[in-house]
Amino acid sequence: MSVEKKVSYLKGLAEGLNISADTPEGKLLLAIVDTLQEIGDEIEGIDEELVQLNDYVEELDNDLMEVEEDLYEDDDEDDEWCDGDCDCCDEDCEYRDEDCECCDDECDEDFSYEEYECPKCHEFVSFSGEFAPDELVCPNCGEKLEPVKEKE
Repeated sequence: MSVEKKVSYLKGLAEGLNISADTPEGKLLLAIVDTLQEIGDEIEGIDEELVQLNDYVEELDNDLMEVEEDLYEDDDEDDEWCDGDCDCCDEDCEYRDEDCECCDDECDEDFSYEEYECPKCHEFVSFSGEFAPDELVCPNCGEKLEPVKEKE
């Protein structure tokens, strides 16, 4: 039984018992029943607001799910060339610098590479990992590469 129905029942009992507001006890009982009626009305209003809030939260959840799908959908396209193990930062990655979108901050901190300048075509080529520097050749023209000297 709902609070509203219980309060209506109490009001009916009070009327059926001919409780009068002329006596102190009657005033008290009728005031209690009226207060219970007001509490019941407040609870009913809160329940209605709760239903509205629940509907609103469900709408927000659906909207958020659509946004997440859009965001992760873009990430799925990136995963075609990035396997998530930061292998994409090797020679095959076209984003080998600090703007590499396929790597997280930890990868950028651990990632190091050596830069070489081709003496023939003057292209800069970067290599990472362990290698023998005297065996490196320019992928553009095949010339032996020289390390880039830091400017002082």
